[in-house]
Amino acid sequence: MRYGGDLSGGQQLAEQAQRILAAHGLPNLEFWAFARPTAELKQGLHDAFEQLALSPDQEEELLAESEAAFGATQRLLAELADLAPEPTWPPSRPEPQTHGPSHRPSPFLRHPLP
Repeated sequence: MRYGGDLSGGQQLAEQAQRILAAHGLPNLEFWAFARPTAELKQGLHDAFEQLALSPDQEEELLAESEAAFGATQRLLAELADLAPEPTWPPSRPEPQTHGPSHRPSPFLRHPLP
């Protein structure tokens, strides 16, 4: 069962996942790839759920399947997090060049910086 999260937030997660995998030379995931536009699929999913007449047992089965799909996605995201590079904070910035031929005072400053 594919759940609605794949059609919404899953699309943004897919972009991040693809970048992480590409950085490791790994192939793209097809997990969040759909043959039809996601808006069309979301509407179809919504309409189908509205029309369901489920018994209590079927509702429980559907809920269990949804929870299993969510758990599988969480495990996938945990594995991707292990592959992601460690964030650096604060972000590294190039050291300003204070010597050499490219160091010239700005013509816009009244008093050039030392």
